[in-house]
Order: sequence, then C-alpha cells, then structure tokens
Amino acid sequence: MAATPVRVIVNFISRDKEAFLKSAKQVVLSSRKEPGCLVTNLYKEMGSTSEPGTTRFVVVSNWESEASLESHMKTEHVKMFGEQIKDHSSLEVIRRYQQII
Repeated sequence: MAATPVRVIVNFISRDKEAFLKSAKQVVLSSRKEPGCLVTNLYKEMGSTSEPGTTRFVVVSNWESEASLESHMKTEHVKMFGEQIKDHSSLEVIRRYQQII
C-alpha cells in the first residue's frame, strides 16, 4: 500500500519580519532538499494583521508521507529555525491535511 501524501500549513506571526525572513529562507531551502519533500513555499499575508507592528507568514508544504514529515520535524535546520525566531516570532498553528479527492 502506498503512503498517503500530507499537506502541512504552518502559521507564524512576527514582530521582526526581516529577521523572520532571513531564518525562514534558510529553513525553506533546506527543507526543499529533504527526501520526501514534494514542495515547500513561504507566503506573507496580504494586508495588515490584527496586531499592529506584526506580520503574518505561512509555510505550505507537501510531503510524501506522514513519516517523511515526522523526519523533517526532527531535522537540525527545523530546530535551528525555532531557536532563531523565538525572540521575535511565534508559531500560531500547525495543520496537517490529507488529500481526499
């Protein structure tokens, strides 16, 4: 039985968009090279957030399987990204989706 692809949407809110983007670029480029990564992209919310002085970002990625996603979450570049952004940005939510049609 073939593995089921997984789409992941991760929302962040940042008080320092330049610092966030610097770190996010590194983690996105590293993630794209991982086995099991089908696609990973970073998006910036259009317009303003509900919190003045902040910017909202979302990472959307597709993985070959839940196992490849779990491996990704344990990589050094993901851990380093969390450390780099902790003083100015926060993870709002991680959502995982399975394609049904």
